[in-house]
Order: sequence, then C-alpha cells, then structure tokens
Amino acid sequence: MTARLQPPSNTPAAGMVRLTCHEAAMKPDEQLELFRNAVQLLGGTVNAARLLDISPRHLIRLTQGTADLHAGFLRDTAAALLTRADQCRALERQLTPAFARNLPQGN
Repeated sequence: MTARLQPPSNTPAAGMVRLTCHEAAMKPDEQLELFRNAVQLLGGTVNAARLLDISPRHLIRLTQGTADLHAGFLRDTAAALLTRADQCRALERQLTPAFARNLPQGN
C-alpha cells in the first residue's frame, strides 16, 4: 500500500491566492500616509516630484488624496526610495569611523 501525500490544510485551494499580513489590501488612508512619508524622505514635494518625473502640483494632489495614487506611482516611489537608501548607505560607509580609513589623519 502506497501512502498518498496530502497538501497541508493551510494550502489555498486551486486558483486561490493566500495572502500574508504584508500582502493584505491596505486601507487607502494608510497607503496615503505612507506615500506622504515617502515624499518627505525623498526630500519634500519639489525634489520628490523631480525624482518621480511629475509636476510638484500633481504630487501635491496625490499627497492630498485628490488625485488617484495608482500602482505606477507606488512602484516609482519605491524605486526612488531604494535609490536614496543606496546613496545613504554608500555615504554612511564613507563617513563612519568604524573604518580606519575614514578617520581624519592624526586620530
């Protein structure tokens, strides 16, 4: 007699997608607040608009919730945040005194 393997009971049925807590739909006001924080971390409205290749006026409408915040803006904003994070990490590695080469001469 051959044992049949059964899928775990928490496996979604065929055609269904199981969402984790990070994949669950976010409330629009939560998403808007995160977007506003991202705009600030990207240097404010004018700089973030330049990075996202949109007008500052349109970015203001997005942050106020009067224009639709679609997946393309979220994707572009996430990419800009990653680029900014990479730039910050590179600068931090040049500044941190944890590396002897970063210490001023004579210290």
